[in-house]
This record gives sequence, C-alpha cells and structure tokens, in this order.
Amino acid sequence: MSTPRIAAQTLVAALLSGHRRSTPALRAGIAIACGYQVVALSIPIEESAGEATAARRLCRVRAALDTALGSRALSLLTTAGGTVLVPQGDSAGPEPADAFPMTPRALATLTEAAGVGLTAVALTGPTERIADLAARAHELVELVHDLGYPAGLYGIRDLAVEYQLSRPGPAREHLAGLLAPISGDPRLLDTMVTFLETGLDRMETARRLGMHPNSITHRLRRIHRLSGLDLGCPEGIARARAALLVRGLEAPARPVLSARPGPRS
Repeated sequence: MSTPRIAAQTLVAALLSGHRRSTPALRAGIAIACGYQVVALSIPIEESAGEATAARRLCRVRAALDTALGSRALSLLTTAGGTVLVPQGDSAGPEPADAFPMTPRALATLTEAAGVGLTAVALTGPTERIADLAARAHELVELVHDLGYPAGLYGIRDLAVEYQLSRPGPAREHLAGLLAPISGDPRLLDTMVTFLETGLDRMETARRLGMHPNSITHRLRRIHRLSGLDLGCPEGIARARAALLVRGLEAPARPVLSARPGPRS
C-alpha cells in the first residue's frame, strides 16, 4: 500500500475518532476541510464469491473513487464497505477543487466498477461532527437493509420516518399493536400490503392476488373491522403504512412495503 493511501486512511481514522490531526496525513500535505460529506458505503458480500473476488471488487471501487468523487475524497474501506469523506466548502465559499459530492450518478460509477448494487447514505456537516455523522449514516444503511429497500443513494430526508419509527417509545408500541388483530391471517396482511403497493387500486390488487375485486372489498372491510385501520381514508392509510414499517423493523421477514421509499434518482 502506498504512503499517500496510508496517510489518507490514517486521517480518516483520526477524523472518525473525533481527532482533527494526523501526523502522517499532515506530512503528506493532506489539508483538512471545514466540513465533509460523510458517506456510509455498503458493498454486498456474495456467499458464492471467494476472498480473492471480494478483494478485486474492492480494488475496482477504490480505483473508481477518484473518477466519481475527485482526488480529494478520503476513504476507509473493506470488502464489505466503509466510510468515504468528501471535503466541502463553507457556506460562503465554493466547493474545494477536485472534490465532487456523492450523487446518484457518482454512485452509479462506483456500482459499475463493483459489478453489484451498492447502497450509500450521505450526510453533510462540519468536521467536528464527522464521528457522529458517520455513526448515523451507518445506522441508516443498516435500516435500509433491514427494511429490504433497494440499493442506491439515500439521505436523511429519504429515511426520516423510518428512522423515527425505529426508535423505541410509546408511538412505536402503539403502531406495533395495530396489526395484532390480523397478524394471524396472512391473507389479510397480503391484501393490505398489495393494496397499498398498487396505489389503492382494487382491480390491480385483485389481479395480483388472483381474486375477484369484490373479495378484495370484503377483506378490506374485515381489516377495518378487526384492526380499526380504514384503508379508504388518508389517516387509515398513513397509520397502516407506519404499522407495516414497524412490523418490518421488528421482524424483517414479515410484510413491509417494498415500493417505499426508493433511492434518489
């Protein structure tokens, strides 16, 4: 491994631990910016692929970083992913030269190099908050995986509801209990999930489930009667979506809306 790379990785490790100084990095002339875009990057690990394959994939991702994010981007990566820091200018000044923010297009460049779908969460803040931002970004990546959301680039605005619902408290307990009356009947849960995923289209729901539309209507009425969730009104729809998210967080194998939210495009 080259000396500049060692210095860069040492600097990232120092910043992630809350220190702003790194002697090897300073000797290598790496300037510390006033702020960074902190990117948590997840690289899928394929069970069928060996260590050599994973190592080659990592090398390709590292090589693509300069193209995608510029030469000033710093990274600390393993075959499973890691953290990338992209220097940002202050609010009154331009972005640093040779530093491009993580965007869907940039992630697409890295994804092409990796040959597998990559998941990233990007948060931006001052240098002194890097450790906290990185911890939050990696927590959000895990949340994306737990809910089975597609690979892509996410920010806090994409996952704000999911993140809040992942916190323990009375609201989450209440939402978790909403589906209890119908949890013993997978047919009702499947109907609810499909109905919401089709945009409340009874005909399409019936087609996907291989049923008559009237049967969908009967099931929706039964869901309302048992759980109190009225999928014919905005409040009931919002509560049902939230309850399904909590259900997915507590047991990832259980039904959760697959079409929400989706990565940035």
